[in-house]
Amino acid sequence: MADNGWMYNERVSATEKTAEWTRKTHFLVNELARGTKGLARPLCPCVRCVKRLRRGKDEMYKHLLQYGYMHGYVPEVDFDERERDRGEVMRQRLNGNEYDGIRDFLDDLVHADVPDSPPPEPEAPPEPEEPPEPEEPEPTAKAFYDMIAAAKKPLYEGAAISQLDAISQCLADKTRYNTTREGFEANLKTIGNMLPKDHCLPKSLHATRRMMKDLNMDYQKIDCCPKGCVLFWRQFAEDKYCPICKQSRYAEVTGKDGQVRQSSTAKSILRYLPFIKRIQRLYMHEETAKQMTWHKHGKRFVDEKKQLKMGHPSDGTAWKNFDRKFPLRAAEARNVRIAIATDGFNPYGMSTANYSCWPVFVIPLNLPPGVLMTRKTMFLSMIIPGPEYPGKNLSVYMQPIVEDLNHSWHHGTLTYDRATKTNFYMKVWLQYTMHDMPGYALTCGWCTAGKWPCPVCRHRLEFLWLQKGRKYVAFDTNRQFLKRIHPFRGRGGRGGGRGGGGVHMDFDEPPSASSDVAPELFLEGPSSGEVEMETESTHESDSRAELEVMEGGGAPKPLKIRGEARVPEARKEPKTHDDKALIIPSSDDNWTWEVKPARVPNSLLGALIKKFWPGRYTPLSAVPGGETKLATTWADYEDAPAVGFATAAEAVTTKFWCFYRVDPEHDARARLTLRGACERLTPQQWYNQKVTSASAFWANKGKRVRKEYFVGNQPTEEWAMTIEEYMSVCPEWAEQHREAWEELIRARWLREDEEFAAVSRRNMENRGTGGTHCAGNRDYTRYKGKMVAEAAPGVVLHDAQIYDMMRTKKKPNPALPQPQYYGNAKAAKEDYCDMVKSRHPEVDDPLSIPVDEESLVLSGRGRPHGRYPFLNKAVKPTPATSYTRLKHTLTADSPQPRPRPARPPAYDPEFEAAFEACNEAYQQAAAQWNRQNTAYMAYIGEMMISMSTGTPPPARVTVAGDMPIMPSKAAFAATYYGSTPEVSSLPNR
Repeated sequence: MADNGWMYNERVSATEKTAEWTRKTHFLVNELARGTKGLARPLCPCVRCVKRLRRGKDEMYKHLLQYGYMHGYVPEVDFDERERDRGEVMRQRLNGNEYDGIRDFLDDLVHADVPDSPPPEPEAPPEPEEPPEPEEPEPTAKAFYDMIAAAKKPLYEGAAISQLDAISQCLADKTRYNTTREGFEANLKTIGNMLPKDHCLPKSLHATRRMMKDLNMDYQKIDCCPKGCVLFWRQFAEDKYCPICKQSRYAEVTGKDGQVRQSSTAKSILRYLPFIKRIQRLYMHEETAKQMTWHKHGKRFVDEKKQLKMGHPSDGTAWKNFDRKFPLRAAEARNVRIAIATDGFNPYGMSTANYSCWPVFVIPLNLPPGVLMTRKTMFLSMIIPGPEYPGKNLSVYMQPIVEDLNHSWHHGTLTYDRATKTNFYMKVWLQYTMHDMPGYALTCGWCTAGKWPCPVCRHRLEFLWLQKGRKYVAFDTNRQFLKRIHPFRGRGGRGGGRGGGGVHMDFDEPPSASSDVAPELFLEGPSSGEVEMETESTHESDSRAELEVMEGGGAPKPLKIRGEARVPEARKEPKTHDDKALIIPSSDDNWTWEVKPARVPNSLLGALIKKFWPGRYTPLSAVPGGETKLATTWADYEDAPAVGFATAAEAVTTKFWCFYRVDPEHDARARLTLRGACERLTPQQWYNQKVTSASAFWANKGKRVRKEYFVGNQPTEEWAMTIEEYMSVCPEWAEQHREAWEELIRARWLREDEEFAAVSRRNMENRGTGGTHCAGNRDYTRYKGKMVAEAAPGVVLHDAQIYDMMRTKKKPNPALPQPQYYGNAKAAKEDYCDMVKSRHPEVDDPLSIPVDEESLVLSGRGRPHGRYPFLNKAVKPTPATSYTRLKHTLTADSPQPRPRPARPPAYDPEFEAAFEACNEAYQQAAAQWNRQNTAYMAYIGEMMISMSTGTPPPARVTVAGDMPIMPSKAAFAATYYGSTPEVSSLPNR
């Protein structure tokens, strides 16, 4: 870094200043004014303005002259580089030539012109005792140096301009005036005729470009899908249409014959400028080659207290953590770490139509702070075309950069280091990405909308939900960022957060990427000792035990988790019928709606089922004081009493209709849907409550857990809980039934009920890695390869045999007939075997022969729902064996496919009315039976009292008889239609 002491030491007052201070100040003011050309005026760095006010060039100089420079000002101009002695490298040029922009670039490569001159002694790292032997530059660097050496070759003997200057001027004029190829070559011929015969001016455009080839930086034009689905390169290089959306690669034109043809012009082009070659150029110049190792050997910044200050990315935790994880990569100081920055803009201005173009910049991070973010060290690497922003397809466009990074990480790129005059394999990797929040969402895949927009704060932020606006806002919760001891933190009113409180996180210090973001992403790991961070932004001290703030005594602070789903209070119930949410029954156990209600119906229904849980109850059909029963199914709710209602089921349904309503034409169907939803949701609540209770228990200990740790077929032993631990987090709705709650935990969660445990084990064995068939997570092709590889030598397995093994259960129920199959595989297999035997009587075992495709199609009546009932995906269908064609070839004597079962209509109003009438009759009969049974029980009690006391007996009451039973919908349909239809074909499914 340059010494800026001249700003303060060489000016005593407005009248006492040195010539150097005046010259450098004039130069600085001119550079600041030129840097803001076309924009606002530059910020004045004087003591009075302190870069808060903008001044013109003349006014800024007067301020600096009168008040002096502000304390700690670092100028944005490198005076040392500007003031180098260029006398030995300035090329001869004609008077009056305009500035072409290439000379300054060649000046920066001055030492490359003198290959024999020794390099200056480096400041850091210190010079080794035995310097390495000078090596020949690698081919690309040698070609570049040869081109630079040509800069000294005069255009002709005694000329005042070099060959390179003349060529660059001609090419610049061609670009400026859009000269054609013929016009350019005609100008070369005319100029050549005016020069002496020994001139070296090329005679054609091709020869001119060949001379400039090694100096230019090439770029690639890659055609891409107009919608951003794919890039037409690598395996798609020859495609003319997008393999995903089928869009044309090229612009389509209509010919004179009316036919639409593809032109040779691509609709969308991605321009990629390889950044590896541009980084190599930094090592071809001795001064920049030394700067590329500053991150390891450079002098650090310290304050007045001799404490290290962060003035470079290498001072950060992420950089140092990478050095610890990859010491071999970090040992070579010449390896390059880059940052990628991208954002969208409209190149045509804000007043034109919407157009989003996304440039991608690559920034080498090895350079010193004063050079790191300058214009010449930020490489434009890619231009993503518009007009639409890339969105989720940004990763498609980034493929060339990712490919170069992968190659450089694993193999490296041969590069010539001008400072040490040696070749080395340069490795480049991505260290950081820089963008705004929308760009962060596209680049990193983090959703910046909703309740977790910030990747650092995450769930610590508290938001408000706008009922009318249908979105989250945080404007009225700004006090959550105050310290906990701040007096405004707990004050109510506007700005105090929801309910006037604050969030549970104290923002005394802003969270850092190394100590907060990465642990949050891995918060749900198995244990503090097993969590290993895979991101670069981690720290050695990160562990799950340190993720939460520690309270007094070293106990971890309880985590905040989502509470139990509750039933709204009575005061929050809709006041009128029209205020209730309108819902529509969509199936036997679910709902739909035109306007989404504030709460999903089945969510509230689950809360109601838990609120009115009977616990251990005495059934209404039993003798009073008789045997009790634990309520676990909806049938138990229908037979359990409830305070204020006839049954617990009536309490749930009555409360449910306090919040929702249906149209009159859906009334009958809605009651059936509600009953089906209750039957499905009731047993599901105990499974959900186990997850909730375990999460609450471990959250109180400062740990977060995943569901698969304690449920499923492979629970983790270290997360297992005892009955005492479960009872310590007994939910509020189960407090009045603690004994029944303990019994349910023992029976269901601790598996002390043998019958339930056996059914649960059998169900778990058919899930998870076993999948829905014995193939596990393999498809048929992979399963076939596994079976063929494991078969004995000489044994030939046919497709039908392999498919039969795949669909056979490995762990069947021993109490049922063997073998057992998944789904309808057994019936489909029998239909196929019967069809093969009827068409080919000589075949004894249809599974031991190659697949008969015609029998397969006929046995399954084609491909219902796009798949064969048997041997699905094992046989590729062909048009010649379609079911329609085969059916027309059958004769009266041919084996016929099984008839399709009769299906009732999708919605039969008469059936619905009959079923509703049956349900109403059942409700009346059940109510009458309950009244009669209650009277009979009371009669029995009075009779016992009469016999013991000798009082007259009461009037006789008859026995209630058998309890009425409501048939299921399937059984009623079988009676109604006179047959038993398939379950999937029942009405309204």
